[in-house]
Amino acid sequence: MKFDIAAEPDTAGQPSLDQYRLMLEKLLVERFGLKIHKIEKIFPVYTVTVERNPPKLIRADPDEKGPGSIYVHKEDDGEWRLQFASMTMLEFDNLLMNFIKDRHIIDETGLTGLFGFTLRIPAGALGEGSNVDDSAAAFIHALGAQLGLKLNPKKAPLAVFVVDRLDKPSAN
Repeated sequence: MKFDIAAEPDTAGQPSLDQYRLMLEKLLVERFGLKIHKIEKIFPVYTVTVERNPPKLIRADPDEKGPGSIYVHKEDDGEWRLQFASMTMLEFDNLLMNFIKDRHIIDETGLTGLFGFTLRIPAGALGEGSNVDDSAAAFIHALGAQLGLKLNPKKAPLAVFVVDRLDKPSAN
């Protein structure tokens, strides 16, 4: 079942990410009768730490606004060049989970602000037919060799939302 939802913020201006989340939560509670509770569970994760000080990251202009961006280009030699611009470490960690799918990624670098950097990834690690393990290994290697960051496997508590109730939406 699919739904189209048109909603407007109840405050002036462009909502922040936290405001969007609260709006969505309110909508799901009011229209779908959503009832949830949160628990913590231990999961295997990767933590991102600084392996070499200083890491090979370029500080972005602090006046830049908006979410970070990524430009992906396949080079003539078959390698992929991923160019990141104005990215926080949290945004980067979240984006990295699209390529390393077996674990949640937690930032422990202590780095704040916006950064720009480039990663080169082998041809077989991205695109159609790529293996999830090959993709993860390529990113783990690239982070260490090219950026001075390290992915450390460990276990950590993560918040899990348990759905207790969800109804068909109420009429308009």
